[in-house]
Amino acid sequence: MADMLKELFVSLGLKDELSGKLSTVVTAMSAVTVGVSALSNAIQGPIDAFNKLESASMVTALQTGRTKEEMMGLIEGLHSVDTTMQESIDLFTALGRAGVDSEEELKLLGDQFDSLGDATGKSGASMAETLIPAMKALGEEATNVDFDKLTVMFMETNVSAEEFGAAIKRIGPDLQEVGLTFEDVEKAMVAMEEQGIEGRKAISTLNEVFAKNKEAAEAVIEAQEDLEDASKNLIDAQEELADANERLLDSNDSYADSSDRVTSAENDLAEAKLKLAEVQKDQESSSLDILKAQNDVTEASNKLASAHRDQADAGREVVKTESELKDATEGVKTAQMSVEEATKKLTEAQKLGVDANKDGKVSAEELEKALGLEAGSVEEAGKKLDASAGKMDEYAAAQAEAIPKAEQFNVWMEKIGVSLGGALQPLEGIVGPIGGIAGALSGLATPILLCRL
Repeated sequence: MADMLKELFVSLGLKDELSGKLSTVVTAMSAVTVGVSALSNAIQGPIDAFNKLESASMVTALQTGRTKEEMMGLIEGLHSVDTTMQESIDLFTALGRAGVDSEEELKLLGDQFDSLGDATGKSGASMAETLIPAMKALGEEATNVDFDKLTVMFMETNVSAEEFGAAIKRIGPDLQEVGLTFEDVEKAMVAMEEQGIEGRKAISTLNEVFAKNKEAAEAVIEAQEDLEDASKNLIDAQEELADANERLLDSNDSYADSSDRVTSAENDLAEAKLKLAEVQKDQESSSLDILKAQNDVTEASNKLASAHRDQADAGREVVKTESELKDATEGVKTAQMSVEEATKKLTEAQKLGVDANKDGKVSAEELEKALGLEAGSVEEAGKKLDASAGKMDEYAAAQAEAIPKAEQFNVWMEKIGVSLGGALQPLEGIVGPIGGIAGALSGLATPILLCRL
């Protein structure tokens, strides 16, 4: 390039005038090449960042039902020197997946999970993905959770958010069934930490206790079903005993009636025999009278025989119903024993687990007993959590890494612009428009911040 410029200047008669500036011009042209390349690279970053922001805003808008502009504002609002644009995008994407859809709740939970992530050294998105399902498993809305207390629990107990979330998501319905809230669980975790049960061991303890409680609850249900069946069997046995008594009374009445008929038949037979003897003795009785009297004796004998058969049948029925009564009595005794055993089984099952009181909530004393904690420890843990206001921001500040401020970045970019502008100054009379590049670079400082993804 130098040789070509020299020939040009000679042919134009400008050699003497411009030869002194030749070296400066060549240097400036090289600077232009470098500057334009750097400018191109610098501009591409913001363009890519904007495209990513716009795409993420559209996706989260579909998830939450908000407009693209609203989501873009929320994402940009959370983005700061200690929260990258990608972290902001990931967090609002996680909140959208979790079903958070109001602008107010998105902003609130975005700020809270971001700060919680800063305090615990985790990303806000991972905390939201882990903890929102756990909160829902306990019937708690994330917007109602005190994040200062939650931060204290994590920082004081050395509990992994992932393990905590997974455990609560699994046993949350069981905890909710006995009236435990999300804050009750926080108190229990802090109380266990105070007695040396922390981290994974605390999660394991909580999980084991309420896994056993679930087994105990199932045992109670089974015992209740057994007691219900035994009670029904007892009622059936008592009804059978009453029926057997009724049948025995009826059979005794039948036997008494048959006995009366035997007696009556015996009397009839005796009278018929007496009459036959009188007829046979009477000289005036004809053969027909004697035959009739004999027939009366035969008929009376037959009636007596029939009465005896009925009496025998009635006697057998009495024996049968007496046996049935005995069996029914034994059935009642057996059923009563079953009821007693089922009642005992139910009582034992009710002692196995943590059970809610009449208000449907586990007392602090019952929770302490189940977890093997000292009396009053849960209440003390509650006091510690109540004093946690502002702790999330305090922990977040302590955990935050030293990241250059935006003003420092602007100063740095301005210096680059001034230096490059100085290199381009000698060309001002030859390529006027290029001089505008120096001023443009100063204005790039703010949008180039978007490159920090």
